[in-house]
Amino acid sequence: MADLAYELRLYQLMLADFADYVISDVVYWQLREAGSFWAPYPKLTIGGILLQAHKIRYFYTKLSGGQQKQADSLFAQQASLFEKWQSNLHKKALHELQGRLKSWQWFLEDLQENPRVAIRNYRTEVNARVYLHLLLQLLQPQPQAQQIAETLQNLDYHLRQSVQTGKFVWESDLQPAFPASEFWFLYLGEAND
Repeated sequence: MADLAYELRLYQLMLADFADYVISDVVYWQLREAGSFWAPYPKLTIGGILLQAHKIRYFYTKLSGGQQKQADSLFAQQASLFEKWQSNLHKKALHELQGRLKSWQWFLEDLQENPRVAIRNYRTEVNARVYLHLLLQLLQPQPQAQQIAETLQNLDYHLRQSVQTGKFVWESDLQPAFPASEFWFLYLGEAND
């Protein structure tokens, strides 16, 4: 089961650092609070905020009453911050989108060259594809995002040719939050030879 207190705290910390982050030149921002040795916090990105919000929305009914109030407050805070910093937000999200696309392309090249070795890293490398999906939803109407979406469609075609459908690759308790109809790339298994 996901640690809901951790997920909420991470979301809260990301939003607390957002104003400083969004005006900086940094795409991957080190949060002021690092987390514990056993559960360190990842770096702040726009995609990271979107992923946290997505997970918390899914787990909302599993939150306590106090946690639900906190989540509601954080959702409102995110909406307000995204509205206030919309121009900077889109620039930052586009930079992240471009960087994650390159990372995903490199992994897919490795998958083509050495499928049996590369597929072992799929469970972690697919994070880039999830972030791409969420960032494209945010940036949908922008022309540069449309070009990246077209590139991604081509990459997706090659991915489907290279890897067989399989089980959900992340922790099983997250599966309902990421249905195969929308997040099909989280349901892949063995590489095709």
